[in-house]
Amino acid sequence: EFYIGLPLEQEYRVSPIETVLNNVDTNDANEIFESNPFNDLRVQRAEIPAANGIANARSIALLYASLIGDLDHGKRKQLLSENMLKRAIKSNTPDNEIDITLGVQTKFGMGFLLYDDMITSLGSNVFGHSGNAIHH
Repeated sequence: EFYIGLPLEQEYRVSPIETVLNNVDTNDANEIFESNPFNDLRVQRAEIPAANGIANARSIALLYASLIGDLDHGKRKQLLSENMLKRAIKSNTPDNEIDITLGVQTKFGMGFLLYDDMITSLGSNVFGHSGNAIHH
């Protein structure tokens, strides 16, 4: 269950996003999310692949798992070839660049936040986005 463009009959299952930011350094982000556009049903129904996927935790876990390997003993094949995955998790971010939104250094590949420097305990090739990181 992963929707890009939430069906009308699934709206009742979506919990609103509530932002709790009380840090002085996050005041700008707090202003951005004060009236969260992702709580608007029109935004949830829109098809905005880069911004508004709506899913439950299990589906997000399955999506990320399917990026790095086959599922269900090979019944569901890996979504990306090894070559494409390597390209997707290669940094496209200039060294020492500060993320304007987050105010910290980040590294992005093709659609994924790269965590090699942030979560060093997992080694290299750790990727994900906003709380969902996996090691490959």
